[in-house]
Amino acid sequence: MSYLLAIAIGPVQDFIAAARRSRDLWFGSYLLSELSKSVALALHSKGRTLIFPPSPASGELNPGSDYNVSNKILAIVTDPPTDELLKALRAAALAALQGYFDSAKNQIRNRIQLNESICKEQLNSVLEFYAVWVPYSESEHNQCRINSELLLAARKATRDFPSHTGYAGLPKSSLDGFRENVLLHDTRMKNAALHDLRDNEMLDAIAVVKRFAQPKRGKAPAFDSTIDVAGQPYIQPMIGQPEFENYKTFLQRNKYPETIGHLYAHESRQLLDEDDDPILKAELKQILDAIRHRWKEDPNPPYYAVLVGDGDFMGRAIENIESPEAHQDFSRQLSRFAGDAKQALDRLQACPIYTGGDDVLALIPLHTLLEVIQELRRLFRQSMVAYPNVTLSCGVAIAHALDPLSDTLDEARRAERKAKSIPGKDALAITMIPRSGSPLALADKADALLQLLDQLQVEVNQDRFGFSLAYDLRSFLNRYPLSVSSVLPQLLARHLAKKEGGELIHQFLVAQQPPGTNLREWLDHFCNALLVLRPLHRARQEATR
Repeated sequence: MSYLLAIAIGPVQDFIAAARRSRDLWFGSYLLSELSKSVALALHSKGRTLIFPPSPASGELNPGSDYNVSNKILAIVTDPPTDELLKALRAAALAALQGYFDSAKNQIRNRIQLNESICKEQLNSVLEFYAVWVPYSESEHNQCRINSELLLAARKATRDFPSHTGYAGLPKSSLDGFRENVLLHDTRMKNAALHDLRDNEMLDAIAVVKRFAQPKRGKAPAFDSTIDVAGQPYIQPMIGQPEFENYKTFLQRNKYPETIGHLYAHESRQLLDEDDDPILKAELKQILDAIRHRWKEDPNPPYYAVLVGDGDFMGRAIENIESPEAHQDFSRQLSRFAGDAKQALDRLQACPIYTGGDDVLALIPLHTLLEVIQELRRLFRQSMVAYPNVTLSCGVAIAHALDPLSDTLDEARRAERKAKSIPGKDALAITMIPRSGSPLALADKADALLQLLDQLQVEVNQDRFGFSLAYDLRSFLNRYPLSVSSVLPQLLARHLAKKEGGELIHQFLVAQQPPGTNLREWLDHFCNALLVLRPLHRARQEATR
C-alpha cells in the first residue's frame, strides 16, 4: 500500500525573520532552503517519489545549487514511513546545518572564540521536523493531499517540545532575543576584517551561521547592507570611472567589506573608527573627496524597497489537480518561475533574498522597482499559463536604509496582506515610510496602480505638474468638510482654474478617475501615488545623470 508523506522543516522565524542585516536575512532564507533540499535529496536517494519539489534533474537538489526549495516536502512512499527513515531524514537536515556551522567557524577562526557546548545544544534543539502520512490512492490524489495538509497542521499545532532552561547570567542574541549569546567577546580581535560584527552585538549559534557561513558554491550576494541596495542608483553612473575604481581598490587592499555605505557621509555606519590608522583615514578622505568632486553632488537620501510576492488562489489551483503527474508538473512550473525570478532580480540590480515556489522576497533599489514588479508578474503569468486564474500579488515597503530591517520587513508583509485582501487579487500595495511625516499607503489592482504611476511619471517628466501638487490638493481637501462632497467637483475645477496650467491638470484628474469612485477618495489616492512616486523619480534621475 502506498502513502502520501508530508514533511515541514522549520522554524521559519529563526531561519528567516530574525535578522538585523540584509546578509542575515538572505542567508537565513538560503539555509532553510538548503535544509529542505537535504531532506528531499535523502528521500529521492532512497527511491521515494517526490511531488513537491518534483524529482530532481541535473543536480538541482545538490548542496549549494541555485534551486530553491520551500520548507514543505510532499512525496509518495510505498510503505508506512519507519522511525529509521524519519530519523535519517532529520539527520540529513542536521548534518547540513552542522556543515554550515563549521563553515562559519572556519570564517572566524583566530578572530572570535565560541562557547562550543552552548553552540552544540542550540544546533541540536533548533530544528523543527514534522512528518505525517496518509494512505494514498492515485485516483483520489487531491483528497489524499488535503488529508495530509490537515494532519500536518494538526501535528504542528501539537506543541510537544521540551521547556527551554536557558543559561543564567548570559545575554541574549541580538537577532531573536531568545537564545543565549555564544560569542566570547573577550577574545575578539579588533581588526579591519571584523567589520561584519559590531562591538556590542550578541549572536546565538544560528545567528553565527547566518552572519559568517559561506554558501556551498559561489559566494554570497554582493551587498553588505541595505545602504548598498539603496545606493545602487548613485553608483551606477560611477562604475568603471577611475575615482570609483580607486575606491574599490582601497577596500580590497585593506580587506574591508566592499560596501558603498560610507559614501553617505552622515547616513551610514562609518568605515573607520576614530582610533584607526590616521594614514588610512587620510587616504580614504582623499578618495571620497575625488568622487564628490567628480559628481558635484551628494547622493539622494538612501531609500530602498522590500518586496514580498505571493501567488493568488494557489490552493484552488492545487485542488483541481487530480494526478501525481499533474502535481509534479505544477511543481516544475513553480520551480521555473523561481529560477526565472532570481535571474530577473539579479539583472535589475535587486537583491533576491528568497525565490521558491510562488513566494518572492527581495530588496530592490528604487530606480528599478516598478520594472521589477512588472517583470515578476509577467514571469509568473508565463509560468502559470495553464492556470489562468492564478496571479501574483505583491506588497512593497519603501523605507530609509537606516531604519531597522525587521521593521521594514514587517511593513512589507503587512502591505502584502493588504494586497491579498483586494477582491479578485492580482493586486499591489505600497507603503512608504518617510523619516519624517506620516506613512503613505497605496493599494489597488496591480495593472491599475502601475498604470497610474506610469502616467504620473509622464506628466512629471513633461513638467505639466510637480510633486507639490499633492500637497496643494491635500490642503484643498482639508479645507472642505464631507458635507460639501456633492459640490466638490465644482470646487476643484474653480480651485485649479486659478493656477497656471490648472485646466490641463483638471482634465488629467478627471480622465484618470475610475468610473463610480468618490472624488475625495480618488484625490487622496492620487496624492499618495504622486508622493510615493517622488523617491522613485529621484532615483531614476540619479541613475541616469
